[in-house]
Amino acid sequence: MSRLGRILGFFWPLWALCGSYIGLALFGASIKGDQPIWASLVILVLLALCLMFVVWSIVKVFRALGMVRRHCGWFTKPEKRALETQRIFSEGWNRGADLLAFMANGGIPTAVGTWEIVLNADESLYLDTQMEYSRFYGTDAQYRHTSALAVGRASFVVGNAVGNAVGNAMARKAAIAASRPMWREHQFTRTLVTSQRIMCRTTQGWLSFYLSGVSACHPEPAARTIALEFSDTETLRLHGPDIPSVCVMVLAAIHGRFALEGHPALAGLRGSPN
Repeated sequence: MSRLGRILGFFWPLWALCGSYIGLALFGASIKGDQPIWASLVILVLLALCLMFVVWSIVKVFRALGMVRRHCGWFTKPEKRALETQRIFSEGWNRGADLLAFMANGGIPTAVGTWEIVLNADESLYLDTQMEYSRFYGTDAQYRHTSALAVGRASFVVGNAVGNAVGNAMARKAAIAASRPMWREHQFTRTLVTSQRIMCRTTQGWLSFYLSGVSACHPEPAARTIALEFSDTETLRLHGPDIPSVCVMVLAAIHGRFALEGHPALAGLRGSPN
């Protein structure tokens, strides 16, 4: 479709508005004397169409102005934040793709120096970044059943009993909902990936998740998320722009370098950047 055709198609409500207005004017001019009921109905329909196309045209005009504004490089603060987030995640994806290609060819990630964290003697730090952290587990939430003795008129006693029963039911329902397994402890944490483990600086302090104890791994590089199940602790989930690199290093540590060429979760990283 040509550029002119796209412009005409974009502003079609404006053309429809002009057509409706002209049709209303011509039809009104053709009616002489007392208007029959059907003519009044036609005029009302044309007026409604005119009003609808006026609103639609205003929306289209504002959208067109927004497109022109963005084309000229003028962005609102939310748009700037969205573009910055998109840039950060795109760069993280590219780093993950480069790391995958490098390690698939026999390379070893470059160790990152740190004086703050004490590592094991044969342990190397490969990544120091910020992640969204959460854990999956249930709780033993309980509620206290309350009862109250009311003395007085029958209506007062019945009302008190009903209110007490409703309160206990709501408390029991809230306790059941709170005890269900769900993602908890949502927070942003400093996250380190080493040759042996993942370390997260949570509100409880530094927590270590050794890759040798992983019982199941669920990497989703495209969603920038990875979930790790352990036999001795709750499931860990991390989300952030550097997850593609984390997926590459974790899968290589768990399954060996064969995973870099065969694991289906890394198929997107082997192709064009996301």
